[in-house]
Amino acid sequence: MTWVIAAGTFLGYGYIISDTCITFEDSNGTEYRKDCLQKIYPIAPSIIAGFAGSVKIGFDLLEDLYKFLYIPPEQQGNGSWIPQWVAGNWQERAKEIFGTSSDDLKEGGSEILMVSVDPNEDHGSPRFPKIYVINMRAPDYEPIVLSDYSKIFSIGSGSDVNIYRQKLKDLLEDDGYSPLMQSEVGNIGGFAEGIAFQLFQAINENPVRGISKYLHIGIVTNRLFKIIPFNLTEINGAEITEHKMPQVASNWDELKQILSVCSSSPYTATAIK
Repeated sequence: MTWVIAAGTFLGYGYIISDTCITFEDSNGTEYRKDCLQKIYPIAPSIIAGFAGSVKIGFDLLEDLYKFLYIPPEQQGNGSWIPQWVAGNWQERAKEIFGTSSDDLKEGGSEILMVSVDPNEDHGSPRFPKIYVINMRAPDYEPIVLSDYSKIFSIGSGSDVNIYRQKLKDLLEDDGYSPLMQSEVGNIGGFAEGIAFQLFQAINENPVRGISKYLHIGIVTNRLFKIIPFNLTEINGAEITEHKMPQVASNWDELKQILSVCSSSPYTATAIK
């Protein structure tokens, strides 16, 4: 179970935010849920991506996308990938990975959400490049290229929850502006952190089984990308509540290690989603 959201901004960067919950079964068929997975990753200069659906296929896809775009540091220069080119030319590789996966893994589905900074287009100044969000879904992974800054796009089971969908709609005005952008002053990425706080509140106040309030925030510009955990300290009189990211896996082997101590019997890898 997953919720991954992404959007571009006219502030010169794009952002992607994901929860950390996975659902898996042990060999007895007992279902578990645990907040233990990082679902968004830097892929290449100016590109960051996340996945929903089968965790194993998701990791395989992002690893392949990273390899597909890898350029040795000494050859990178200051160039960036063109978003539409990346999606169009990687599509067949994504289809092959899904197509050759086991039927059990395919049952979990697969979807990718990519945020990319265009190296050629901008909003009147190179400081404010155009941001694209690209959605690709199994089995064909036909790229859906999105550039509407007045919308926040989402994938995973969280995107089907009406109250969450309404929250995303309410966060932005028709022109893409939000009062939360005031938090950007002196803090690049402050707006994205404000969006994450709003999502945290929505999940905390309206919990849905399989959607975690523990979030990762990814920010990408034409010069940098970063992924940070959403941590929060709440002070209510003398009471202090720390909301901090639990231990999470950032690759398949780490996830297997975490899950090995969660279930009363061996877990079923094909059922992790």
